[in-house]
Amino acid sequence: MMTAPKSASASPKELVKVGIVIGTMEIGGLERINLALVRSLNGSGVNAVVIAIKHVGSILSELEPGEQEMFWSPGASKGIDWAAIRRTARYIDQTGLDVVMANNQYATIFCRLALLFCKRNPKLICASHSLPDLTGRHWKDRLQFSFFRWSLRRARCVVFVSETQQSAWQQCGALVGLESLVIHNGVDLASFANKSSTADRQTLGWTGYDFVVGLCAQMRPEKRIQDLIAAASVLLTQGVRAKILLIGDGPERHSIEQLAAATLPAGTLHITGYQKDVAHWMQLCDVMALVSETEAFSMVVLEAMACHKPVVLSNVGGAREQIEHGVSGYLYPAGSVEALSSALKKIATSGNASVMGGQAYRRVCERFSLSTMTSRYKTLFLESK
Repeated sequence: MMTAPKSASASPKELVKVGIVIGTMEIGGLERINLALVRSLNGSGVNAVVIAIKHVGSILSELEPGEQEMFWSPGASKGIDWAAIRRTARYIDQTGLDVVMANNQYATIFCRLALLFCKRNPKLICASHSLPDLTGRHWKDRLQFSFFRWSLRRARCVVFVSETQQSAWQQCGALVGLESLVIHNGVDLASFANKSSTADRQTLGWTGYDFVVGLCAQMRPEKRIQDLIAAASVLLTQGVRAKILLIGDGPERHSIEQLAAATLPAGTLHITGYQKDVAHWMQLCDVMALVSETEAFSMVVLEAMACHKPVVLSNVGGAREQIEHGVSGYLYPAGSVEALSSALKKIATSGNASVMGGQAYRRVCERFSLSTMTSRYKTLFLESK
């Protein structure tokens, strides 16, 4: 059960109860941003809880003592689990939720079905973290998308994480008659402050003369990490002492290690595996890169900016809203190893990495802080009650 947060500033009249719904609690940007949002909202006139449809995910181990009450799950199985849907409806009624915010297609459909069984009439908000070209081409994907559009008819509004993403959804015709707005993701700046890792570079056999390029991501095909390996090979032939630090893990790890072993000198690549404290590792790097073929609005980019790092970023999704090309980093066409290696070389040879990193930090402070994001969501929830 949800309990009212202890806050002198939040009277019962002002209190808004919000359930933020996601599919699972697997580790990823979507899960982290929602946990951060709930933590930031509670005690501010909003009482928020994370509802994970499927009670799985190692991120649960990251809950602090006493935070279990901000998490609930109906324990759904695969597909449309009607028993879990009814449990969710009862939970909404019992806790008195005023607003239910569902993240992406599956959660929106699940919540729409749960509301059919509710005695209460909470407002439904859809938060979209994907682009319409991610809906898939299989008949099951098309069927799910049809149910998603049906579910949106019940939505108070749709929240997008970038202007580019919002425009893409508007162009595909899925938002006809719906209110939509953009709330950029935000990062907790304090959690990335004053992290130092000089000794660890030495532990890896690297020096201050090496040009360390970091990439933090789950190792999946769409992240195109092989492009960064290829770019490192190009840099080495051009006299740049490039090193690659991959922060994370995933199904592509073995193939990435094989490619690096075949194309790069020994000691050029280091993979950290999953890390809870990514800032500690980002501080080892001269520049951070994200070379994905598709992203909506990457949290990793904001985290790198919060670490005072310039970012070389494939120009997809909301990349242009995050990085000022040539000021706080560089944008390049996704899939172009030539353009990627050229952008990295500019930073390696210009001596401007720290200056660009400072510009990146200025931009994340001005536009993409957790407090800014929380304030906008709080306004939306209060207006939706």
